[in-house]
Amino acid sequence: MKVETCHFGELVLYCLVLWCSTASCSGIGLEFPPTARSSALGEALVANPKSPAEALYFNPAALANIEGKSLSAFYEDGLLDTYYSNISYGQRIKDKGLGASLGILNGGKAIIYEFEGTEKSINSQNDTYLSLGLGKMIYHNLNIGASFKIIKSTLAEKHKASTYAFDIGILYQNLSEKCSLGASIRNIGEWLEYEKDKNSLPFTVQIGGGLDLMLVFNLPLELMYSVSKTRKNNMSLSLGAEYYPFSSLALRLGYKNNYENQGLSLGFGIIYNKINLDYAYVPIKDLDSSHRLSMGIRF
Repeated sequence: MKVETCHFGELVLYCLVLWCSTASCSGIGLEFPPTARSSALGEALVANPKSPAEALYFNPAALANIEGKSLSAFYEDGLLDTYYSNISYGQRIKDKGLGASLGILNGGKAIIYEFEGTEKSINSQNDTYLSLGLGKMIYHNLNIGASFKIIKSTLAEKHKASTYAFDIGILYQNLSEKCSLGASIRNIGEWLEYEKDKNSLPFTVQIGGGLDLMLVFNLPLELMYSVSKTRKNNMSLSLGAEYYPFSSLALRLGYKNNYENQGLSLGFGIIYNKINLDYAYVPIKDLDSSHRLSMGIRF
């Protein structure tokens, strides 16, 4: 009788792929907010994106508000040795706003132990996300927008998958009262398939609003909220507050309700000429906290 043995390294690789599937690692980079500002404000920006990165992530209709050209870069030092980085560009062309974004997720290193006693270090997960979007005002202060995404993923340096997705959004802004309302549907698309195992993308429906209190109470404070529904959880609420004690400094506070392991967040932004630097601190229950940095340039 012929007996075939399973190589231990191959078994661990297979288990890693299976774990990622059950843990909803599929397209997880699509859930990473693209700026430190959005993290500090509890991700309540479906009606208040202020950069091409935020518009492409939360609501592509906000691309219609882009003036001139802008570039933003983001870095997150995640749990353990994971990290996520993003670079985004936006430009106004006539009556339309265009945006492009590239996101990279590195899941850190994993050690594979062989039967022979040797060990091998591999990259547990590497994902790339490319987004292209367009926004346009169609009636007075009413904008619509859409974006297209290409997702490529590699698990354990061996198992690869790729797919695409769409986002659509709508945004209304009452400029006289600085009130805004927005809604978006994100990650409408196909599955990511590893080893014939199909994994759904993080489909999300989000609605929300924002209010600038400067004209109402002469207070340099913006309030925002959003309600989200995903495949993974029930309805969740996000709240954010952005206060400007000086024109060059923004203090931010956010809160996420009914989100796993996340609640309060905070941060600040420094604005100098056409450059802004943002920082966010996001405590994660029972795990390491996350520090997030981003920088934007308008030109």
